[in-house]
Amino acid sequence: MNFKEYTKKSLILLVLLQPFLDIYFLYVPPVTNWVPFSPATLIRIFLVAIIAGLYIWSSRHNKANRFAWLYMAILVIYLVLHLIFTRHFKSTSPIDLGYSTVGEIFYWIRMVIPLVVLFVTTQIKVTRAEFNKVIKFLAWIISGSIVITNLFKISLSSYGGGWIQGNIFSWFGGGQQWAYYGLASKGFFYYANAVSAVEVLLTPMVLYYLVEKLDLKSIALATVQMFAMLMLGTKTASLGFFVVLAGYIILYLIYSLLFKEFKFKFSLFATFAVLTLVGGAILPMSPMFNRTTTDTAVQKTQDGTKKEQKEKKKELEAEKEKEKEKEKEHKDDQIDHRKETPLMRYIKNHYRDYSLNARFVMGGYSYRDDPQFWYQVMKWPVGDRLNYRKVEEAMLNRAKSVNNDSLNNWFGISYTRMNHIANLEQDFISQWYSMGFIGVLLLIMPYVFVLLYCLYEVIRVLGKKATFFEVSLLFGSGLVIALSAFSGNVMDFLADTIILAFALGYALVTTRGLKKHDGYRNS
Repeated sequence: MNFKEYTKKSLILLVLLQPFLDIYFLYVPPVTNWVPFSPATLIRIFLVAIIAGLYIWSSRHNKANRFAWLYMAILVIYLVLHLIFTRHFKSTSPIDLGYSTVGEIFYWIRMVIPLVVLFVTTQIKVTRAEFNKVIKFLAWIISGSIVITNLFKISLSSYGGGWIQGNIFSWFGGGQQWAYYGLASKGFFYYANAVSAVEVLLTPMVLYYLVEKLDLKSIALATVQMFAMLMLGTKTASLGFFVVLAGYIILYLIYSLLFKEFKFKFSLFATFAVLTLVGGAILPMSPMFNRTTTDTAVQKTQDGTKKEQKEKKKELEAEKEKEKEKEKEHKDDQIDHRKETPLMRYIKNHYRDYSLNARFVMGGYSYRDDPQFWYQVMKWPVGDRLNYRKVEEAMLNRAKSVNNDSLNNWFGISYTRMNHIANLEQDFISQWYSMGFIGVLLLIMPYVFVLLYCLYEVIRVLGKKATFFEVSLLFGSGLVIALSAFSGNVMDFLADTIILAFALGYALVTTRGLKKHDGYRNS
């Protein structure tokens, strides 16, 4: 076995390990008390370093490496400038909003790792059979574990901490006594949103295997995939399955009836219909719908009557007036802004009455550091105050406005500051706050560029060559990238980006092959 073969085997091993490295218990104490960073991340760094070393040694004379070295040099220069421009930051926080140079470097490494995977995947020859085995393995392990742990009620809840209180059978009848956070299950995985994104990525390929060979194994895998995504209880997973299924049925009809790449099979179409009907019947009882009902009820309760809303507003304005009077009395004195004022005291005692989350008000962007900001937020409509992402983005905008430096748009305010303030669950926007426009261009946009190029190659030969496999692969990858902007915890979460990079890297190789070969490429 030569070094190129070792490189391929190591890369496949890295991808196959992702579900096991995404186990919740690797990211929380006591494990994280032993090392400053999650051991899962350290294992990934170690494996990618081995893969990179093997690849460099095995392809010393490859001209493509010149581009890779140039790009890496640009990434290093960006990191240096990012550290220089984000090191000094004016803020209301006495701890510089949790900034850490080591944390910034470590985050940069996390963002670079999947780019290495993407490049190496395009340079080594992964066969179609090997790729399909990897995808099937991931689907069985991820979806299968979610289903099994749900049935035996040994799954972690998708929302908040703790374990689920009921399994899928509890969704019906009297089981609805539990809210969604006691029913939605993510197996033993860390982030429900991150797992949901991987499931969306895998689903088109799982459905493709039905087209490729309609047998009990492919039907079982598709069924398990559907139940797992409903059990996750996130909108990304639950609605994502049906979005993928609907889109896939349309693609199947186009490729079978219009392009005639393969024959239309009534049995296959019936299988799609059964999945749609069974899943559609269960969806209204799923944790995702339970969450919508629960959140609506909470909002109505928190909102209160119009009279109660007016009373809250009067109280808030009264405390603000007290603050102004105190400032007038001591206008010539040196004021300690960390000392609790009437407005601070009111915010601390009443923020729950305004439907504000404690981890926001008391956490990274504390009411003690910037009471005027929280005073303005408390005047928002209750629906906005319950919208976590709106509050998170407002905190980040406030921090940027206090610093008032245009370079923040280009190099960000730093990942550690952003994460200290709020872990904004909107990729691309989140990376813009943390790494700036240049960081997004260098670290995130390569996935978009590869996707667009692959789509261009497919469209260029549409109807002339067999492209259903490529379309299936790109369908999942494109959805993940699009959904990451809404669900977050995807484009900087290694379990997702490593699998995405592997899929896009393979897609790039196969779509390039459309220029040379007709029909299916089964090598």
